[in-house]
Amino acid sequence: MKKLSVLLLTLSSLISYAQNTANITVSAPKSSPAVATLILEDVHFHPNLGIGLADIELKTIESVNFMEETNLKTVIQLKEPKMMRLQYSGGGTSKTWMLFIQPGDDLSVNFPGNGTVLFSGKNANYQDFLKNYFLENQYQYLPVFGYKPSQIDNKSVIQQSDSLKQIRTSAYEKFKTANPASPAFDAYVTATTETEPAIIRQAMQERIMRRNRVTKLDPSQKKSWKT
Repeated sequence: MKKLSVLLLTLSSLISYAQNTANITVSAPKSSPAVATLILEDVHFHPNLGIGLADIELKTIESVNFMEETNLKTVIQLKEPKMMRLQYSGGGTSKTWMLFIQPGDDLSVNFPGNGTVLFSGKNANYQDFLKNYFLENQYQYLPVFGYKPSQIDNKSVIQQSDSLKQIRTSAYEKFKTANPASPAFDAYVTATTETEPAIIRQAMQERIMRRNRVTKLDPSQKKSWKT
């Protein structure tokens, strides 16, 4: 009876551990001068006069140099779903992909070469969706949208941003029909899809306003300018 109790306790502990961890294996087919890094986004909310403010702390979880080893497995302690960043640097290529990791995940990340990445394992479909439709931040889309720094009015950028929103919305509706719903993933996709076009629109509008704003000199500046 005592042995049975110990066995049940051990099994319970193992199940609890598995439910609060995620396994990620990063690999490459051969040695190469490249480095892959896993970074966890830890969001801290700070209520301020009824408005929720948030800071994102970036924590490096693991890093692998493919010149030294081509396979690395890491176990991440998780009590809830988290967003992560997968950074790759090597061969003149530097890229960042977003990852959505949940407790119990078992994800394999493979770099076959040329800065490309392949996902497999439990919930790899989430990573593929993010890879296809979400970069690290909205400003990485500016070159793709035809943004010209020397040009004040970039209306085409706003149009392209709105088009991306429509594409994301349509793709996510299809994604949800074939994949189990995750409230945390839904929150990330919805929030990013809705806010990024607004941020792009505001950034473009501020450029126009700064160009049209009349600059007034204070008395000390006027005196300095006259002398």
